[in-house]
Amino acid sequence: MKKAILGIAIAVAAISAQAGTWWVGGTLFGNVCRSGIYFTVYPVQYGQPVGTSCPVRDNFGNIVAYGFVSNE
Repeated sequence: MKKAILGIAIAVAAISAQAGTWWVGGTLFGNVCRSGIYFTVYPVQYGQPVGTSCPVRDNFGNIVAYGFVSNE
Protein backbone atom coordinates (compact mmCIF):
# COMPACT_ATOMS: atom_id res chain seq x y z
CA MET A 1 0.00 0.00 0.00
CA LYS A 2 2.85 2.40 0.83
CA LYS A 3 4.45 1.75 -2.56
CA ALA A 4 1.18 2.56 -4.34
CA ILE A 5 0.80 5.86 -2.49
CA LEU A 6 4.44 6.75 -3.17
CA GLY A 7 4.00 5.92 -6.86
CA ILE A 8 0.92 8.13 -7.14
CA ALA A 9 2.68 10.99 -5.35
CA ILE A 10 5.67 10.78 -7.70
CA ALA A 11 3.41 10.69 -10.76
CA VAL A 12 1.50 13.78 -9.62
CA ALA A 13 4.74 15.64 -8.90
CA ALA A 14 6.14 14.74 -12.32
CA ILE A 15 3.02 15.99 -14.09
CA SER A 16 2.77 19.28 -12.19
CA ALA A 17 6.31 20.60 -12.70
CA GLN A 18 7.90 19.87 -16.04
CA ALA A 19 10.71 22.08 -17.21
CA GLY A 20 11.03 22.24 -20.93
CA THR A 21 11.55 24.18 -24.10
CA TRP A 22 9.65 24.05 -27.36
CA TRP A 23 9.56 25.81 -30.72
CA VAL A 24 6.61 27.93 -31.89
CA GLY A 25 6.93 29.55 -35.30
CA GLY A 26 10.72 29.71 -35.19
CA THR A 27 10.89 31.07 -31.61
CA LEU A 28 12.21 28.97 -28.74
CA PHE A 29 9.92 29.08 -25.69
CA GLY A 30 10.61 27.89 -22.14
CA ASN A 31 8.93 27.73 -18.76
CA VAL A 32 11.91 27.99 -16.39
CA CYS A 33 12.74 31.43 -14.98
CA ARG A 34 16.26 31.55 -13.53
CA SER A 35 18.25 34.14 -11.61
CA GLY A 36 21.56 32.57 -10.64
CA ILE A 37 20.87 29.59 -8.38
CA TYR A 38 17.22 30.62 -7.88
CA PHE A 39 14.58 29.46 -10.31
CA THR A 40 10.85 28.94 -10.79
CA VAL A 41 9.27 26.34 -13.07
CA TYR A 42 6.02 27.75 -14.41
CA PRO A 43 3.21 25.75 -16.00
CA VAL A 44 3.71 25.17 -19.74
CA GLN A 45 0.81 27.47 -20.63
CA TYR A 46 2.79 30.38 -19.07
CA GLY A 47 5.80 29.79 -21.34
CA GLN A 48 7.71 32.78 -22.70
CA PRO A 49 10.42 33.20 -25.35
CA VAL A 50 13.86 32.18 -24.06
CA GLY A 51 15.87 35.20 -22.90
CA THR A 52 12.93 37.38 -21.88
CA SER A 53 12.60 38.83 -18.37
CA CYS A 54 10.43 37.04 -15.80
CA PRO A 55 9.80 37.02 -12.03
CA VAL A 56 11.35 34.33 -9.83
CA ARG A 57 8.89 33.35 -7.08
CA ASP A 58 9.22 31.57 -3.74
CA ASN A 59 6.99 28.73 -2.53
CA PHE A 60 4.32 31.20 -1.43
CA GLY A 61 4.11 32.99 -4.80
CA ASN A 62 6.01 36.09 -3.69
CA ILE A 63 8.41 37.64 -6.20
CA VAL A 64 11.94 37.32 -4.78
CA ALA A 65 13.98 38.31 -7.85
CA TYR A 66 13.80 38.94 -11.57
CA GLY A 67 15.58 36.68 -13.98
CA PHE A 68 15.42 35.41 -17.53
CA VAL A 69 13.71 32.46 -19.19
CA SER A 70 16.41 29.83 -19.61
CA ASN A 71 16.94 27.07 -22.15
CA GLU A 72 16.67 23.99 -19.92
